[in-house]
Amino acid sequence: MKKLKSQQITEFMLAAPLLIIFFAVLTEFAFALNANLVFTNAIKSSVIAYISTISSDTNKTEMENAIKDYVKSDMQKNKIPNLSSLNVSLINVGDNPAVIGNYTYKPGFTFAFLPALKNINMSAITLFPITAIDFTGYENAISTEELNSIQPQIVQEGGDVVVEP
Repeated sequence: MKKLKSQQITEFMLAAPLLIIFFAVLTEFAFALNANLVFTNAIKSSVIAYISTISSDTNKTEMENAIKDYVKSDMQKNKIPNLSSLNVSLINVGDNPAVIGNYTYKPGFTFAFLPALKNINMSAITLFPITAIDFTGYENAISTEELNSIQPQIVQEGGDVVVEP
């Protein structure tokens, strides 16, 4: 009986470091995933929040700085570390302006045999609605009269609803 108990303790002592490393890597992955989700959401919400403040004399640098400040404050609220690596820039994707953000997550602990956990680079991109920046965006919009001529007319005859083109 004593031999069996000492065998169990020995096996546990051999397996314990592997279990600790496994749970440490799993925990660090969860923190990195949380940072990525918060970062991506912060980029998207910064665009939504910033659209209403754009004016015709706003330049690219002002927009980038305002969006970066918004993203940084949102990430600070969620206690995401290493915000000095945060970078935000405005680019054009075809005819659409977009915000692209880059962030490097540095894990709280690393292992020499897991170089993939040294730095985790994250990127997020969000398109601006073209009408938010192009102040002439509504010039080519369809008028109400044209829209009504295209939409089918719904007519109620007695108790029946009839769709007429």
